[in-house]
Amino acid sequence: MDPREVLEKSDDFAAAGQHALEELAASMHRSEAAPGTVIFHEGARSDCAYLLESGRVVLSTSRSGGEEGGFVAELHPGSLVGDMTALTGRARTAQALATTDVVLWRIPVEALRSAVLADPQLAVQMMTLAMDLVLQKDLTVVLGKKQTTELRRSIDLERETTRILKERDQLKSERVAMMAHDIRSPVSVVIGCAELLSNRWEQMEERQRQKFLDTIARQARSLLDLVDDALQVASIEAGELKYSPAPLDMVELVQGMVEDLCKADESLNLSLRATESLPRCNGDEQRFRQVLFNLLSNAMKFSSPGDPIVVEVRRGGDEIVVSVTDKGIGIPEEEQRRVFEKFARVDPSEGPQAEGTGLGLYICKMMVEAQGGRLWLESAVGQGSTFSFSIPLAG
Repeated sequence: MDPREVLEKSDDFAAAGQHALEELAASMHRSEAAPGTVIFHEGARSDCAYLLESGRVVLSTSRSGGEEGGFVAELHPGSLVGDMTALTGRARTAQALATTDVVLWRIPVEALRSAVLADPQLAVQMMTLAMDLVLQKDLTVVLGKKQTTELRRSIDLERETTRILKERDQLKSERVAMMAHDIRSPVSVVIGCAELLSNRWEQMEERQRQKFLDTIARQARSLLDLVDDALQVASIEAGELKYSPAPLDMVELVQGMVEDLCKADESLNLSLRATESLPRCNGDEQRFRQVLFNLLSNAMKFSSPGDPIVVEVRRGGDEIVVSVTDKGIGIPEEEQRRVFEKFARVDPSEGPQAEGTGLGLYICKMMVEAQGGRLWLESAVGQGSTFSFSIPLAG
């Protein structure tokens, strides 16, 4: 194919007059390039343009000035390569790479400028086509930045996810260790007492034997509570814990529990405050008994013998509210945010560490919320704590 024919088949020169075509054809020189050949480098001096006769050429930008480069365009036969940089005399703004065997026609800068200056229609045509490439390059840079930003965000998110998973794994290990310790303690006591009874039964007085048997029973109950709490948490989190809501007289329920506890331990300073003629609420009696018993047990653990513990039942809008108030050690503000989490225990710096699994308040919270209520805390160090829960009124 001769240079004139190549020019006539190119969209860039479709508007060129015959005189311009003849001048350009006379100045053109044919060359060939194998795949992988860099026809010109980004930033190189622009002394010519290339008209592609056959094959394919890819334009791409490299990284410069902190910007992300990348693919700009793929040029096919008939494309003019590097015309704008040649006309302006500026350095190349992209790299041209042959991706197949190509045939190129080299057009010197002087010849191209002369043709464009002599033919306004050719100048307009070339400018229009060149702007498409400029826009493609700008879009590539913008998308490159956006993709880089998204990639960085993805990497940051992955790192944060990894950090959280590591923390959860560490927390899980700590909780398993805590559970193992809680199980080991009563089991060790039971084994020790049982071995003493087995080896020295005949040498012991009846009073001593009864003391060891009482210790075994107490530790066995502690172990059973631990297992029950763990199983109940598993049921709650699996959504398998069942509820049987029904109209419930909360004052009657609380009054009965307070009386039973006071009969079992006459040293308890436990009292009830309740508004008369409260409407019934709607809930599972067994579950709310468990919630109230847990709150009362906690109040007794963190109170000194003889300290008053008050249970109050009142109406609050469309709910019945039950509160348990003690005058114990109180809970530091920084600890209050996590007392309802699994395995949470109050920092013993303000008093002795109470025994327990650290699951009780978590179980209470799940049970109350599952029935449409709320569980919350008000506390001050050295002044005691008030745990309150609400139950919707019966419809």
